[in-house]
Amino acid sequence: MRMERINDRQVRCLITAQDLKQRKLMLRELKYGNRETSELFREILTRATTEYGFNEDELPVMIEAVPLNANELLIILSAVEDAEELDPHFAHFAEPPVEKDAAPPQETFYDQGENMPPLPVCLVRFPDIDACMRFCRSFARFPGRSRLYKTEEHGLLLALLRPESMSGQDFFRFLNTVLEYADVVDNSAILYAYLDEHEHPVMEDPLKKFN
Repeated sequence: MRMERINDRQVRCLITAQDLKQRKLMLRELKYGNRETSELFREILTRATTEYGFNEDELPVMIEAVPLNANELLIILSAVEDAEELDPHFAHFAEPPVEKDAAPPQETFYDQGENMPPLPVCLVRFPDIDACMRFCRSFARFPGRSRLYKTEEHGLLLALLRPESMSGQDFFRFLNTVLEYADVVDNSAILYAYLDEHEHPVMEDPLKKFN
């Protein structure tokens, strides 16, 4: 576990495959609010406080978790002076405070920072068409186009294309809501480029047609 101080209010930590193995964790098991995720984040926050004096002012803390690949995870701790800067959409994912008056951390699984490149597409995998239909009804208001693919290797995949009118930051926020309902495919942009060139979608804009 490699930790580095970015500035007075930010610390980043790289979680490697070996780190996960030592803790008997798998990257795909780290989900919103479960015990394993909470314990890992608490360990990182404790170490950051001990080694770097992180957040001595006891400000609200946002925890951003960015999957780099199938085996590595980048964690960014940010002390936020104004609690209103935390996206209220994620409030129900926060853990109860450990100490009295302590601010709860905010958990996300896609970085919303300005340094992250804006993703053009997100691929979501479903076990069957019924699950896909339920998802489409839940996200019918998504402003971008969507395409449904079915392949022997990857199964049923829904491509969500980020519209030009949606900023990269807003798309990252949207992807965090997607994780509540379905599995996001790693390296979505690369796989979508292959699908777009070699496969024909079985349906255009299913978000609108299944609604």
